Amino acid sequence: MASQEYIPMASRQSRDTGWWFATALGLVSVIAAADALTPTWADFIILVISGPLFASARNTPRRTLVVAGYALALTLAVEISHEPAVPQADLLARSLGVLLAGLLASLAASYRQRVEDALGESEARFRMMADTAPVLIWVSGPDGLCTFFNKPWLEFTGRRLEQELGDGWADGLHPEDRGRCLATYRAAVGDRRRFQVTCRLRRADGEERWVLATGVPRFGDGDFLGHIGSGIDITDQRRVEEDLRAAQDKYRGLFENAVFGVFRSTPDGRILEANPMLARLLGYESPEELIASVDDVGRQVYLSPAQRAEFVSLMLEQRSATESEIQFRRKDGSVGWFSISARVVRNDDGSVRCFEGMMEDIGERKRLEEQLRLSQKIEAVGRLAGGVAHDFNNLLTAIGGYCDLLLRGLRPGDPSRRHLDEIRKAGERASALTRQLLAFSRKQILVPQVLELGAVVGDLETMLRRLVGEDIAIHTVVPPGAGRVRADPGQVEQVIMNLAVNARDAMPGGGRLTIEVGAASLDATFARENPGARPGAHVMLAVADDGTGMDDEVKKHLFEPFFTTKEQGKGTGLGLATVYGIVKQSGGYVSVESELGRGSTVRVYLPRVEEAAEPKPPAPGAPPPGGPEVILLVEDEAAVRGLLTEVLEESGYRVLAAKDGPEALRVSQAHAGVIQLALSDMVMPGMSGRELIEGLLVTRPLTRVLYMSGYTDDAVVRRGLFDGEAAFIQKPFSPDALLAKVREILDATPA
Repeated sequence: MASQEYIPMASRQSRDTGWWFATALGLVSVIAAADALTPTWADFIILVISGPLFASARNTPRRTLVVAGYALALTLAVEISHEPAVPQADLLARSLGVLLAGLLASLAASYRQRVEDALGESEARFRMMADTAPVLIWVSGPDGLCTFFNKPWLEFTGRRLEQELGDGWADGLHPEDRGRCLATYRAAVGDRRRFQVTCRLRRADGEERWVLATGVPRFGDGDFLGHIGSGIDITDQRRVEEDLRAAQDKYRGLFENAVFGVFRSTPDGRILEANPMLARLLGYESPEELIASVDDVGRQVYLSPAQRAEFVSLMLEQRSATESEIQFRRKDGSVGWFSISARVVRNDDGSVRCFEGMMEDIGERKRLEEQLRLSQKIEAVGRLAGGVAHDFNNLLTAIGGYCDLLLRGLRPGDPSRRHLDEIRKAGERASALTRQLLAFSRKQILVPQVLELGAVVGDLETMLRRLVGEDIAIHTVVPPGAGRVRADPGQVEQVIMNLAVNARDAMPGGGRLTIEVGAASLDATFARENPGARPGAHVMLAVADDGTGMDDEVKKHLFEPFFTTKEQGKGTGLGLATVYGIVKQSGGYVSVESELGRGSTVRVYLPRVEEAAEPKPPAPGAPPPGGPEVILLVEDEAAVRGLLTEVLEESGYRVLAAKDGPEALRVSQAHAGVIQLALSDMVMPGMSGRELIEGLLVTRPLTRVLYMSGYTDDAVVRRGLFDGEAAFIQKPFSPDALLAKVREILDATPA
């Protein structure tokens, strides 16, 4: 049925037209042959009879001759019987004319049969090809109504041909696609043009499948005959494409939102692709700006082309490079540290196609590593300082103590006083150097108290003016109520003086020194950007100068012990290291801002407290008088033990001396009277000071205790104390300081 609706329409018309044309030509031949004779009704009867006779011969030669003879005889018989008076020659001519007409009719019939056979074979071949094609095929007429659907179409939709013909096929379209699909199709019919559309078509099992429909126009003798088209099931393809698109979107999302910079670059240094993070890391507004601006990463991003060549060589040798730490130049010219990992992508022939990789900013990590390195260096020097401090402080205690004893026995004008004064000053300088070493290593023992930072600056101003010289103007900014901190007053003074001296040395030709105190609040962002800082309320101490300033390389080593830019013999390299150690041990933070030729500003932040400031201690006066009390002295260093025995006995005390803990316990046991005070070294061989005191207090619970030590590590000292309130005096100390401390403990009201 479908094949009968396809193509034969125009062919059938041409076939019938040919037959009638042949018949008409036969009539003309009859008239021409008869010449002047007028055709009769008999001629037409014979013509009608002979035509089918010839046609029945079906163009077979033998049958045609037989039929031709029969037709000629029949024609002559009819003509003679009808017109006996006509000459026989004329009748023969008329018969031949009728015979020619029959032959022409036979040819017309034969042509018609061949056309029908050819059309049938063509249609059969078309149907066979259409029904075996792996696609859906359809044909429509000039009015847009479909006249044919192949077998795969009908099997796909599960509908009968009658249901699909015309515009019935549109019932299988998805409701969301029907309007768009029909509009596209009707527009193509109206414009007589090719079209293509994708839509969902319901399959026999009810599943909506995506189909790509394509139609091309058909023309015959210049007339538009309709469209012939195909449909391809692209559902699986679309799913693959959707999966691929989803994967691409996922990759693109990861690429665009990655916290690492991601890139692809050519061997000659052009950037093919970059994500937003890479652009931000290098200081550009967008990846597009980065790609457009940088045409040679070796020259514009790396510090030098040789640096990139070395990195590329590493990748080519190892096929990839992992976590290489490289300095890159940003858009604004600044340089930062980055970690980069990349691999080589090659073509099929082995040549390098491109490099792919990612990078991250490790500037913060580098700063932390630098701080750790500095801390480790400080710790190492601190361990060294702590290790020698005990013996060194014992020696300084003996040197200073004996100098004081000798000075007490000399007249004011005695020439020997000058020499002893120099010895004592040298000992004091050595003691100060030891304190500086221990300060930056944060191993000294602090005696913190609540104080007004502005008041400390005010008390030091006069001394600072003498310290920096007349060619440097000092300007202090201390607003009232700037805030209080808990710190060791002596250490805070040390910080201010060290910063002032450092500023003075940066202004050899004179200048201006500004010391400012003020309230400051450090937020979480500041603490995050400045490792070591803690958020919260602080009091800031700023010391600024307009001197030579520092470059980046100097600032890297600023707080390192023994690092100095001064001439040999002009500095120890401990000034700022001491400041750093004191501030850190006090729970604060120190920062430095400096540019070469534009001066420096050092800011110290100490945690703010709300307690009231403690009163200043009275200035030291004459040594307090001694008394009849008995003191148990325990010291393993013989020189120090001899000095302390002499100092105490000269003040009227009775001294029971022992070189270590076991001996002290034996001395205590042998002494029948009261022992008012035990003065013991903290660290001694065999038995520590704490163990000694614990044993002593078992039999003498009323004896008071004063610890002394040349070790200054706060943690070591505190582990050896009997309790947190035990009295302690740090070596080296002067005889007067010792006598004052002893008298203070003996006169204190028992708890």
